[in-house]
Amino acid sequence: MLLMVDEIILKLRGFRLRDNQKLAVLCALKSDGSILQQIATGEGKSLIIAAISIISVLKGHTVNIVTSSSTLAKRDVESPPPKGCTDLYAAFGISASHVCVEDSGIRQNLYAACDIIYGDLTSFQRDYLLDTFYGMNIVGGRKFDVILVDEVDSMLLDQGSNMLYLSHEIPDFELLQPLFVRIWQIINAAVSTNGNVEFETDKVTRNVYDTLFYAIDLTQLKDLFDCTEFEAENLRMNLLREKIVESDGTFIDENVETINAQIEGIYEISKILKERLKFVVKQIFDQQKLFIPKHLHSFVRRHLIEFINNAKAAMFMKEGEGYQIDCAHMDSSISYEPRVIIVEQGTGVDLPTTQWSNGLHQFLQLKHGCRLSALSLKAVFISNVSFLKKYEHLYGFSGTLGAAAERAQLSEMYSLECVAIPSSLPKLLYEECSIVSESINEWISNVFEGLLIKLKANRSILVICESIRQVNTLSSAIKMHARKALKNDGNFLRYFENSILYRRDRETFDYGSGTKDLECGKIIFSTNLAGRGTDIKLCKELVQNGGLHVIVAFLPDNIRVEEQAFGRAARCGEPGTAQLIVLNDSEIPAHISRLKIHRNAEEVKRIQAVTTFYDNSIKVEEDCFEQFSVVFKALSAQMDSFEGCQGDMKQLLSRDLLDRWADWLDSQPRNGKDGKEKVAKAAKFVQTLNLPNQKPLRPLNRVRCGVLNAVVKNFVEAENDFDYVICNFPDSSIEAKYYKGFTIIKQTEITGRHDSAYLRVKELFDSARRGFLARSEGCQRDRSIIESYRQRDNQTRFSIDIFNQQQSEIAQLMQMFASSIDGLLGGRLDYDDFVQDVNSEEAALKVYEGFKDSGSIEGIKFADNFDERNIETFCKTNFVSNEKVLNLLKKAQSSESSIANLLNFDVIEQPILEEFWHELIQQNLIKDIQQHVFLNTTKIDKLNPAMADLLDKCCIKKPATEIPTTEMETKAETKTENLEIFFMNSMVSLDQKSWAEMNLQILNSAISNEGIETLKEIGAILYTQSAKLNESIEIEKADFSKFSYFTEMDLLEIGIPSSDASTIINSLCKNEIFIQKQNCFKLNSKANLETSGLIQCYAPIVEQVIKLKFAYTLAYRTMRQAYEEKNPIKIQLPTRSEAAASIMDLIDSGVFEYVNVNFKALNGEGHVSSVLNNAQYRLNSYLQTSPSSDKIINNYGKIDSCSSQIFQQFKGKSGIDKYETIDAKLVEIWKKMGASNLVSLQDTFLYTSHVATHIIEYMEKKWSSKMLWKIGKVATFAVFQLAVGGAIAMFTAGSGVFLSKFFISEGILYL
Repeated sequence: MLLMVDEIILKLRGFRLRDNQKLAVLCALKSDGSILQQIATGEGKSLIIAAISIISVLKGHTVNIVTSSSTLAKRDVESPPPKGCTDLYAAFGISASHVCVEDSGIRQNLYAACDIIYGDLTSFQRDYLLDTFYGMNIVGGRKFDVILVDEVDSMLLDQGSNMLYLSHEIPDFELLQPLFVRIWQIINAAVSTNGNVEFETDKVTRNVYDTLFYAIDLTQLKDLFDCTEFEAENLRMNLLREKIVESDGTFIDENVETINAQIEGIYEISKILKERLKFVVKQIFDQQKLFIPKHLHSFVRRHLIEFINNAKAAMFMKEGEGYQIDCAHMDSSISYEPRVIIVEQGTGVDLPTTQWSNGLHQFLQLKHGCRLSALSLKAVFISNVSFLKKYEHLYGFSGTLGAAAERAQLSEMYSLECVAIPSSLPKLLYEECSIVSESINEWISNVFEGLLIKLKANRSILVICESIRQVNTLSSAIKMHARKALKNDGNFLRYFENSILYRRDRETFDYGSGTKDLECGKIIFSTNLAGRGTDIKLCKELVQNGGLHVIVAFLPDNIRVEEQAFGRAARCGEPGTAQLIVLNDSEIPAHISRLKIHRNAEEVKRIQAVTTFYDNSIKVEEDCFEQFSVVFKALSAQMDSFEGCQGDMKQLLSRDLLDRWADWLDSQPRNGKDGKEKVAKAAKFVQTLNLPNQKPLRPLNRVRCGVLNAVVKNFVEAENDFDYVICNFPDSSIEAKYYKGFTIIKQTEITGRHDSAYLRVKELFDSARRGFLARSEGCQRDRSIIESYRQRDNQTRFSIDIFNQQQSEIAQLMQMFASSIDGLLGGRLDYDDFVQDVNSEEAALKVYEGFKDSGSIEGIKFADNFDERNIETFCKTNFVSNEKVLNLLKKAQSSESSIANLLNFDVIEQPILEEFWHELIQQNLIKDIQQHVFLNTTKIDKLNPAMADLLDKCCIKKPATEIPTTEMETKAETKTENLEIFFMNSMVSLDQKSWAEMNLQILNSAISNEGIETLKEIGAILYTQSAKLNESIEIEKADFSKFSYFTEMDLLEIGIPSSDASTIINSLCKNEIFIQKQNCFKLNSKANLETSGLIQCYAPIVEQVIKLKFAYTLAYRTMRQAYEEKNPIKIQLPTRSEAAASIMDLIDSGVFEYVNVNFKALNGEGHVSSVLNNAQYRLNSYLQTSPSSDKIINNYGKIDSCSSQIFQQFKGKSGIDKYETIDAKLVEIWKKMGASNLVSLQDTFLYTSHVATHIIEYMEKKWSSKMLWKIGKVATFAVFQLAVGGAIAMFTAGSGVFLSKFFISEGILYL
């Protein structure tokens, strides 16, 4: 057979196989089954592999050929001869192709039709797992027969411990986004503040841990409570013994009252320590925690340290070193969205479908602003070793099998014999002396000199770099160096200017295919892509001049990679040279021999570790997986007998089993010494896997199960599914509540807002809406955080804001669900909702007020039976007691008039800018007070053109030379202006581009008082005052009536025990923070809270309360300090309107009703027109007279033309009021996403494909009892009229014909 193959090669190629090639073929075919062969580079391995494959196929075998990358597999199949071998296969009637395509259907056909299949190892492993585990039948009946592995050293040694994991994504893990953003924020803050924020892993871990969990640091009890070492240890032991906390300090129970009762039951600790502990417990549970669902807490605890370490690693990783930001090129398609693409360091090959684990990939995505993907766990996997061992015949080939230790490793792991095949011609490679550079500049200079010497000899050079980044930086540096050194020698400079870069496997490299000869005078900078498997053909002149010269610009990790790189030169008996020019990164000078000795020793350790890792980890995991596989297949077969368990439902149940298996496997120690014990645990665990009631157990999977049941109208089962989630996973029940509301609508008739079924749905929907909106706000918050830290690498070719886009899309999706809820409950209309219809903000406000006056838009009103617990967050944020707020709310609830007063009532005692300014005037602390009015120029485009023009003419015009055009000019102008004058509202002087001063007299003459009030309300104009500090008054003399004193009661109100409150006051006085004044305490002018001496458990909140209670005092002192330091004076206190707006937070707490549209009070479109006409009349009265003429301006004449649009707005926000009996249906979410430009989420957001797959739409119910009752009434009346008409006709004998016809015709008409 070999002779026959040789004859065909002669016929098609014009040459025969060389003796050493024939020897390699015979060694393979005559071996007992498997063999590894070392064949020197340039000896034609591709032809050897083709010959073995042909003979194997002719002997009845099927052949798989593994290349080191998909690029080489495609090249070997698709390239024309001599690089490709398809002509040889065709001569024998043998079919060959590659399976490096994404389409599984194409791969299935290829496996069935082809005798020889090329591919990278990952492609073969993927298809095996999909075929045997998921039953996709891709490989079909193809056996594990003959496999030929090219570059076998890379496959079996460098990647010997690799495993292929089929990505198993769990939808729940998308909810970990806030955690990743928080960790990234902390790490970046630590770097950007030069250590002001802790960077050590344990400190960062504690920081993150405290934002996630209700926990106390058990290692800091002594300092926290100011107690002795003995008391702290005794407290720790009691907390653990009484099961109050876990070993990491996390509270087991999350009910504060229960915890306090447990604390009271501890007799071994003092009363004061108990009080302090209870105070700390309250503070811990008062904190707003980062929301991560509780069922993910154990996963987070397991991986938190890994996440933090990987965030640090991502911070310092550089693009081009191990990864690249680029579009993914897969098959013939291109994904144009930039992403993090791993680049395999050893081969330089892109791995677009591979991700780093344990958050590293996610942190790199955040770093560069890419789309954040969900974590994936390993569930289905196979190792390189196990896969290759499945084949009966394994033939491996490489140019470098390595040293004795590496060969022994191959022999031990794979039971393979290693053979070295002699070269056909002497190797004419001359290795020049290696150069070790001690600095980057020296390294660049050495590489340049090496290049120049070879160019002067009219040769070409291949420079192999360690990474893409090194290719970019070295090639650029060499060009710059050449421009300086060769500025008078353009002949050689052009070689450097025209150097070739080969960095990625998708880039075109004309000289790498063997079809184009390399000319003289070429410089090629490349990653290791050109160092392995690349056949560079040389032109005759280049061969005569000494051949190709290879410079390896780094020290390779092992001798095999080094020899592979050098093997690009002196191929097939041609001359060539090679040289190492490396940079010594260590501070100690080293010779190349020392560096290589160290390198080789490390490689021996790594090779030895491969076997150990395989035996102790990989093999154990595969044995565990085998246990699961058996049970899973049995359960899959069992599913086929379940009623209604086909298609999506079966996939869901299978996925739930995989989720549970993956979570268990992840929870097991990775490096356990006892593999048998782990396998036994796996066997025990898989026996617990079942499908109780044919239902998934994980919360989001159960929601999906309910949706599937609802879609097929199995509403009772669906409601049970949603109840399971609501009861067992309350913090993951947003979607369950949303869809449960749908099942209630479908099972009952709802005709109005007072129906009991409606009230049940409303309770569910209110909770779900808050959840959806909270997620939407979280996305916007995460977007702002990541944007502030996003890194822009000058080597990245993209301006990336994909993360921003992703978060905006998710926020929009959450708003879609919230709007769906509004379709039933009704929604809110605020004045800005009318701006687009009436074309100006001031008109929108008047229209809004008109509807409010008519009752169509209702004011603030209390929600029915609001939950008092919902105000806790509001009270915590504003340092006010729950009891005080509740009393005020109940008082307001008792009468309608009190509700209006509530918005202007000081529910929260807080500092107000206008009040502070008034006190400054009263106490003569400021002087030379002047009245001003400013135009908010950012609002101009939102006003009616006539109004905008009028306001512009009221502005005081500055000469063009005085108007700052840039931010820097604005700051410079601020510095040079008279800093003595300052404004109550400081932004008017600090942001002069947004605020223009107006002539008050002209404004008052041009616009009516009502018009001015409207403009003030929408923020278009601002009335403020300016003043100067009265520096003659000493700081200590300032004595404000509010926010300028402190009492012990302030401490008692925040829960500090009375005994400790007195101690704190004494400590603050002793440390000169407070000065006692009669029955209260004033703030010392030299107070420094850092020296307060407060007990640590009280310090944070006491300091916050001090800053609040002395807000006016501190604000005034800040003003004086800025004046003395000649800085602009700014008053940073909330305005009255900003403070009053805080009461609106109670809407989010469910205290006030969210819905404000009263559709029943809107008597049709005519009522809308009436409101618009009235608003138009009032608006026209605003514009009194133009400041430049007596002409009356009237430009609001088109408002009444938008009545139809506004009526539709009301209808859209009216909820159930527009239906007699409401009905609902589920619509696939992707249909809505397309209309909202959210298509990109469909394939990238698991939430829309695995959880919330449908959205609710509402309609009138067709056959409701109410409608049937109406039809029955009409039919009865019609029948009655027919009967009357017939009776008249019968008994009047013709005299009542007219009357009888009337009744009969009316009866027919009703029918």
